[in-house]
Amino acid sequence: MWISLIAMSGMALVYIASWLRIYLPVLFADTLPANEIIIHGIVCGLTIIGALLATRYLLKDYDLPLPKKMFGKRKHYRLVRTFLLVALFLTLGWLGFITVGQLTATRNFQLVGLFTAGALFFIAMINFYAGHQSAFKKPLLYVAFGFAFLYPIMVHWSMADYRIGIIHSSDISWNVLLIHYLALGLLLQLGRLVVKRIHRHNVKNTPLREGLSLVTVLFLIFILCTEYDNLSVFMSAFENNALSQTTTGLDLISANKYLPYSVIIWVVTVGVFFRAVMRRQKFLRDVAIVVFAAVLIKIFAFDFGVLSQGAKSAVFLILGIFFLIFAIIYPRVLKGLPVLPEWGRRGDKANAREHERTHD
Repeated sequence: MWISLIAMSGMALVYIASWLRIYLPVLFADTLPANEIIIHGIVCGLTIIGALLATRYLLKDYDLPLPKKMFGKRKHYRLVRTFLLVALFLTLGWLGFITVGQLTATRNFQLVGLFTAGALFFIAMINFYAGHQSAFKKPLLYVAFGFAFLYPIMVHWSMADYRIGIIHSSDISWNVLLIHYLALGLLLQLGRLVVKRIHRHNVKNTPLREGLSLVTVLFLIFILCTEYDNLSVFMSAFENNALSQTTTGLDLISANKYLPYSVIIWVVTVGVFFRAVMRRQKFLRDVAIVVFAAVLIKIFAFDFGVLSQGAKSAVFLILGIFFLIFAIIYPRVLKGLPVLPEWGRRGDKANAREHERTHD
């Protein structure tokens, strides 16, 4: 058993050193990695995973002759499992990085493969631990939440670099589109799982729940606005309508930041408002009202400066129709909600305290 632990520790150190010295620089290099590095990364990852699985299995049957308080079997078991999860994540990320590089032959798009593999890993692990009592359950949720925030760096920036070539050539790769929207779909699924479970594990922590809801709404707005930028370029490419050679990504955002972004934020805000009303989430309802007011100010103060007279008339007409429909639907939504008991009208904190007191 001691020999196995020593061998496993040595392999883990070699694997970590290989990542720091070989694989990590490759992720940010300007060229595709050599075949020797690709094979080396796959073999090392699979080897360390096999060694950790074997050690994890052996720990069930052996008891190490060490002080139980500091070196108990349970702590060794958790340590090996932690190394195993890290090795699985790194190996899957390396496989995703290499696979996307081979499919797209685009150097600056390989980080999307790393993100896609990581999102798959966290979705699988969250679902796996959902039915188990484990000390890894909550830390895994928070690590996955932090990983989701790598989307702008690993996916959006990669897509922005790829967009530059499309803007000037109208040449688009279906493999790139498929992988991009696969990464986006996995991000949405991972976000749904993480937000749902963090809310469930923090019923009494109202500030955390409200902050998480606010971050989720802002992140959704960011995704929709950036995807609108992508679709603008894709539709131009599909129509074989190459933009000017001097057009840049910033020019595209400058064109979309007026009415298109306003409409996107407007639609999201209305959806969030009605969802908050139906779920009696006062904080999100107030956030939606503030954001909607900010969108109206943006439309009249900034967007109208670049719109034609006909577009301004259309905006006024649409706003009038919207407020008319809102005035009809909102009272009906309120009327259809079940009536809360008196204690349930005092807010989430009082609600939780009362629920806890009456169900003890």
